[in-house]
Amino acid sequence: MFLPKNLRNEAKAIRESLKKRGEDSEVVDRALEIDERRRSIITEVEEKQHRRNEESERIGKLKAKEKDEEAEELIAEMSRLKEEIQELNEKRDKLDEELNDLLLRLPNLLHDTVPRGDDETDNRLEEKTGEPGQFDFEPLPHWEIGEKQGLLDLEAAQKISGSRFAVLKEDGARLERALINFMLDIQREENGYEEIMTPVLVRPEVMEGTGQLPKFEDDMYKTVKDEQYLIPTAEVSLINLYREEILSPEDLPLKKTGWTPCFRREAGAH
Repeated sequence: MFLPKNLRNEAKAIRESLKKRGEDSEVVDRALEIDERRRSIITEVEEKQHRRNEESERIGKLKAKEKDEEAEELIAEMSRLKEEIQELNEKRDKLDEELNDLLLRLPNLLHDTVPRGDDETDNRLEEKTGEPGQFDFEPLPHWEIGEKQGLLDLEAAQKISGSRFAVLKEDGARLERALINFMLDIQREENGYEEIMTPVLVRPEVMEGTGQLPKFEDDMYKTVKDEQYLIPTAEVSLINLYREEILSPEDLPLKKTGWTPCFRREAGAH
């Protein structure tokens, strides 16, 4: 996530990066305008607070000289000033929320070598290895093969959960379990990763910390009562193991691996 100072110092680079992605850079202008307003309010609050502190000392001196009437007038004025400061702080808090929301939606800066593209047709082929397989028959998609072989039951999944789900049977279920173990064993035994099993329900700030919120909220599953989110990948929980911690360079790299179900609404209901 960009900090407000990053936004101000790197506005041009952020705009160019958004244009490369084919996205509108107007969000940068909106964020800068909100940031300018909130900074103006902060300055105004500081000035009013400074005056209030000075006048508070003056009130004490007036009371010491028994100039009560003049002191009461000044007390009333300071009471109004206190209300003005409170109103300004409320406006600043609202602007802080708006700015934070915009900054959370800004994607990371692209590397200079990334070409500009409006859609997938502008993608650049970096490397090609091997040739596509050639068949003397019409190949089928995996879900049709799975159903024909009795490995997948999409009708049963539709009945119990709706679209976007599948029931795995017999060798299909065994294959998924074997692939999970295969991946975890490779990462642990050959690549030196620590295996971690994490919760699949997390707080909103955990999703925010890995960039899922607020940008991808429509793609997530959320519990109603507790307002927790089902994670879209184990990465969310693994990264947040070190939430609000400062890691020493000597402790890096941290190599963690894990397997979890992944809960997210995909484009389409295959």
